[in-house]
Amino acid sequence: MGVVPVNSNVTVTTAGTSVRAVSAPTYADAIYFEALGGNSSYIYIGLSDVSSTKYIARLAAGQGISLSANTQGRVGTASGGAQLQVNSYYVDAGANSQSVMLTYFPRVGSA
Repeated sequence: MGVVPVNSNVTVTTAGTSVRAVSAPTYADAIYFEALGGNSSYIYIGLSDVSSTKYIARLAAGQGISLSANTQGRVGTASGGAQLQVNSYYVDAGANSQSVMLTYFPRVGSA
């Protein structure tokens, strides 16, 4: 069975209050975040301390960022190579009710 991508809409209800990308520990080979076209403010992608002044990426409406475990310089693991932990990423926004589409390819058989 092939790997099926997972799509999820992550909405920041209150600007300045970060939202975890996914709640459960989930490993992936690649993650893609895209700010929805209807957003009126920036989306900030980062770790648990993400904010408008501390982020990995700042996305305007329609912009996206792709993260790949293979480009992060990680050493392979026993389960078959480098992985990103999706629930380590958070989303914040510069205005209320802004959304990002999250797409990732879950690592089959990872822990």
